[in-house]
Amino acid sequence: MSTTKVVTTLVIALILGFAGGFVAQFFVGNTSDSDLSSQINAVKEKVADLESNMSSFVSTGELQKVKSTIDNLKQNTDQSETQSSQVNWDQIKFQLDDLANRVQTLETKGTSSAPSNLKVGYVNATEAFTVFTGAVKEERDRVSELQQKLLDLRNKAIQGEITESEYKEQSDILQAKRLKAQLQIDLAMVDKMIESKGFSTIADKLKELRNQAQPIVDELDKTLTRMEEKSASPEEVQGILSQINNQYSQMDDLLTRLIESKMFQVTTQLAKNRGYDMVFREKNVLLSSNEEAVDNLTDATKQILRQEIS
Repeated sequence: MSTTKVVTTLVIALILGFAGGFVAQFFVGNTSDSDLSSQINAVKEKVADLESNMSSFVSTGELQKVKSTIDNLKQNTDQSETQSSQVNWDQIKFQLDDLANRVQTLETKGTSSAPSNLKVGYVNATEAFTVFTGAVKEERDRVSELQQKLLDLRNKAIQGEITESEYKEQSDILQAKRLKAQLQIDLAMVDKMIESKGFSTIADKLKELRNQAQPIVDELDKTLTRMEEKSASPEEVQGILSQINNQYSQMDDLLTRLIESKMFQVTTQLAKNRGYDMVFREKNVLLSSNEEAVDNLTDATKQILRQEIS
């Protein structure tokens, strides 16, 4: 049950309790002026309490009508303190009857279809993604190593240990090697997926992707050889590397979407099996929550993903 429905139900119950009881007392038997005065004052106090409760959430259209009825009733009771002989009790009776009917309708709407308990969990998607990045750790370490070499080379150029032209030449080669290493990460992931049971339904498509990617790697190897032999112009090298980088980005995006789809599939099934009503992508997506009422399903999701990629 949502917070709004919970608060709504509580407020409705409070309104219905006081309204029903007051109407019964007010219109059964004879009532003296002093009794009516006391009852009106009691209504005023209840109205103040209800207005305080209702301020904690946004009213629906029907609740706004109820509040309007309460405001009218409060105005009439204010008049009764100084003009008791002119009070229109028939109007007050009509307003109370209308109020009781409205809150009865709201009570039915607010509780008839609401679940008694709402089971909520979350999965840290970034952490769950590490199941896949960890499966190609060796290839990722190679990229990190080349990235560090690029930084070291840049420091050498800044400190004057190598010329700017030497830096440019060596940097281009290292960037080409880093691009190849990034491609190797994706190809290694494709191989993992082809061999895993979790991606068996798309294994043929993954094999096609693998076959399409291999010529890109071959072309990059040829370009690297020409760069090291200094047999290719800088303009030619940049053109080839730019095309290969675009192709790598497209393949990387495709693999990322496949992994995210698998995570969604696994999380959905996990939530269904364990009876969760809602599972969020991350914990801090909630502005406010009861820490004990929101379950962390990240480890359970990671365990299933490991089985899927094994």
